[in-house]
Amino acid sequence: EKGQRVAIIGKNARGKSTLLRLLIKDLIPNQGTINHKTNLALGYFGQTHIDTLDSKSTIEEEVSGANSSLSITEIRSICGLMLFSQDLAKKKIEVLSGGERSRVLLAKIIAKPCNLLLLDEPTHHLDIESIGSLVEAINTSSQSVIMVTHDENILKKISFTKIIYCHDKGQTQFLGNYNQF
Repeated sequence: EKGQRVAIIGKNARGKSTLLRLLIKDLIPNQGTINHKTNLALGYFGQTHIDTLDSKSTIEEEVSGANSSLSITEIRSICGLMLFSQDLAKKKIEVLSGGERSRVLLAKIIAKPCNLLLLDEPTHHLDIESIGSLVEAINTSSQSVIMVTHDENILKKISFTKIIYCHDKGQTQFLGNYNQF
């Protein structure tokens, strides 16, 4: 639903990332179908998608490429949110660390007009300050979010409305936040 935040949790190899890949239609289900509403606009952060960045581009160019209708002020604001303020936003992708590349990918997702964010372990390469920025961005966003994470601190800090627990026998849905779960 609009504005809903869903956490998908569970041990490794329980299908959490596979579920997200099914939702973005990167995988075809063995049975059944995945249907999206016509007005759905997805933003997806996958664990391995940092390799899709153009190493010769600058951070600003990558963010601009995600949404050509943004002004330079809006682009710089998004870069600043991901801790690339002023001249840092002019750095080339090729000189960035894995964590910095993850932040660029998150900035591109924020820049792209979407109403559903699918985030697969988005904090994996991030430092504490970057994680704080991500939590703030999610908690203040009007977008719906589905996030796979093992990070218990993130689960406690984001206002999730639903928890999907993946286990050996399938999935269990819990309505409420992680502390209630």
